[in-house]
Amino acid sequence: MSLKKTAEEVRNISLDEVCRSMGLPLKSEGTRSWRVKTDDLNLVIRGERFYENDQMKGGGGAIDLVMVLRKCDFKNAVLWLHESFKNRVSTPSDPIPQKSRSREEFLKEMKKLSPRDDSKWYIARNYLNQKRKIPYELIDQLQSEGKIWSNSFGSVVFAHQTKEGELGGITVRPSSHMSGFRQCLGDKITSWFHLGDFTKASRMILVEAPIDALSYKTLFNPRNTLIVACSGKVASYQLLRLANERHMKISVGFDNDEPGREGYVHTIKRFQEINPAAPIPERIESKGKDWNLDLISKQNGRKI
Repeated sequence: MSLKKTAEEVRNISLDEVCRSMGLPLKSEGTRSWRVKTDDLNLVIRGERFYENDQMKGGGGAIDLVMVLRKCDFKNAVLWLHESFKNRVSTPSDPIPQKSRSREEFLKEMKKLSPRDDSKWYIARNYLNQKRKIPYELIDQLQSEGKIWSNSFGSVVFAHQTKEGELGGITVRPSSHMSGFRQCLGDKITSWFHLGDFTKASRMILVEAPIDALSYKTLFNPRNTLIVACSGKVASYQLLRLANERHMKISVGFDNDEPGREGYVHTIKRFQEINPAAPIPERIESKGKDWNLDLISKQNGRKI
């Protein structure tokens, strides 16, 4: 398929869907109007137009938005959209374009922006246990398995792995505070932070962040279950397709708030596009805003 034809197919993907696929926190400001406010972004969306105040760049349509958010050129924006939304824009006979970013590029970026530093592991380890109430036994097990480690700032780095176990991306969680900010590098479409075995699990539980996955594991320790952090408020088509192929029961445990409920609705829509005849994924809710708050309250002996 030519680049021009691919661009025509992805151009009309809605801007809010693009943001959700990147895990960005959308705040509704009216009919087809949203704002994304993070440490790095101040983005306003009005219909199919947008403006990013920090970069002082704007435009219209999904391709322009991806070029601004990912700081890439037209070709890579088109290929990223095609890969991220290929269930919508591809037929079974369509060739799937190569990923716009190689694994080597990601590893180079990770080494530059978040280098591993085992001398700071004690900071990350204590943060997970003392602040987030994750048991040391689980922390140490995951560190020995290469699923978590520390960077040069003492932040916790969570590995995004493919179903085969290959490192494709990371989520970085600062250990100096309890904010919800987390940085993602690399792939979160076909690789995820997950607990459990893709080949053995009969159930898949979807949560927003790695901390949620650790908290749910600590609270319930479910058997024959894969707990996957989506690094955002909607599951990728690739992850849902994988669950469908393996006939897993899907439970969606996004945050117990309006964005979390919106993410559940979008995840249902995606799954129904993949298999309209399959049972609708169930919604499971934490008692507080998220699973980590439930865990902290339980450990502190408080009722929610």
